[in-house]
Amino acid sequence: MGAGFITCGSCPTGYVGNGFNCTNYDACSPNPCFSGVACTDLAPPSTGYTCGSCPAGYAGNGSVCTNYDACSPNPCFVGVACTDLAPPSTGYTCGSCPFSYVGNGSACTYINACSGAICTNISMTNPPAAISPSRSEGAVASANLGTAVALLGDVNGDGIADFAFGATGFSSGGVNRLGTVYVVFGTGAPINAGTFPVATLNGTNGFRVVDEFNTANQAVGNAAAGGDVNGDGISDIVIGASALTVRYTK
Repeated sequence: MGAGFITCGSCPTGYVGNGFNCTNYDACSPNPCFSGVACTDLAPPSTGYTCGSCPAGYAGNGSVCTNYDACSPNPCFVGVACTDLAPPSTGYTCGSCPFSYVGNGSACTYINACSGAICTNISMTNPPAAISPSRSEGAVASANLGTAVALLGDVNGDGIADFAFGATGFSSGGVNRLGTVYVVFGTGAPINAGTFPVATLNGTNGFRVVDEFNTANQAVGNAAAGGDVNGDGISDIVIGASALTVRYTK
């Protein structure tokens, strides 16, 4: 009698092999899930798999995971930019409050410059000498402090509105009427009306802006305004200098 031959049919569903030797079909090799997500191979006769949960900071079905966008919808105050924090965080940060508002960017409160006692006891016909540049800065008389007054918004990013005061008659170093703008940072403490000397501005409580060429009669400070010009969420300063000479360098 001749030698006998044996043939086997196909492996059952969920297995692979030649019919004689059949092994479990591994649907998790290679891992079809999102990077770092566990894959579970389903037992035969299934040829499928399941994926675990997406990593922290992501949303999806485990197979496809996308960055969880904490800024959709925008949780910040109207008009304030929201920055979604990278995974694994699910949080966000808000930019600065708009001009004329104070707060943390998520909650902003309108500044009513006419409320409270901020201007109490200030005499406009006889202003306190403590805020006179002619005394506090050693400048000539008639410095015209207050030529322009502006509520800037939050310039230094501390959540409190700041102010600007123009003084077109300010003189310094023998240069007459070059003009300047004083930027005073707002604080959480009550304002003691009429007792803040602008000469004490030192970079931490405010600063002074002048023409870099130190030229006389430039009218720097004849106008001042604030607002977020470049869209970075921080208020900027716009300063007028109606007599400024424009210089060109070749």
